[in-house]
Formats: sequence, structure tokens, C-alpha cells
Amino acid sequence: MTRASRWLRGLALLHLAVGVVLYREPLLAWLQAGVVGAIDPHWDRMAAFWFLLYGALLYGQGQLAAAFETRREPLPRAFVQGWLLTGLLGSMAMPLSGLPLVALAAALSLRARPLRGAP
Repeated sequence: MTRASRWLRGLALLHLAVGVVLYREPLLAWLQAGVVGAIDPHWDRMAAFWFLLYGALLYGQGQLAAAFETRREPLPRAFVQGWLLTGLLGSMAMPLSGLPLVALAAALSLRARPLRGAP
């Protein structure tokens, strides 16, 4: 059985770390500008914001997956299918990114069977 929560949270943390490194300058400019209302019309700050937001959402998905795993319940199929679709579409748009890993993790989770009652 794969641990979807580990995949999701691990990919999220990696995504956030890469985002902080790649977008260091725009993030610092955003903070120095006062955060609230300081992104638009700066495209570099917008890219940084969406990059980090995706990482945060991915981590939230990992937390949701962990709740199901703790109860030894399978993840809702639609949840994993949406996760897979996001990874596949993202991989087509940006093949040299982390999105193929998102798709792979989702595919492995779809194939996994829950171990009900297993220690």
C-alpha cells in the first residue's frame, strides 16, 4: 500500500522549498511592499504566490489523505482521480516540472488497496 499522505506532503514540502529558492527576490519584494495588495501588477510576485499556494494546497491534500489513512479507509476515488488529472494535465503543460511526480503518486494511490485491520 502506498502512503498517499506521505507522497502529497513530501511533494508539497519540496514544492514550497523550491519556490522559496526560485522566487526569493519576488517574495522579498512582496514582503517589503507590505504583503496586502502588493502582488498585482507584478508578474514575478504573482508567479511566486501561485507557486507557493499550490504547495500549500498540496500539503492540505496530504493532511486529508492522512485522516483517511489513520481510519484505514480508502481515499475517495474522485479525490485521487482529480489529483491524477491535475498531475497529468500539468505534466502536459510543463513536462520539466514536479507534476509528473504528482501524477505518479496519484496513479500509485489509485492502484493501492487499503489494508483494513492491518497493524
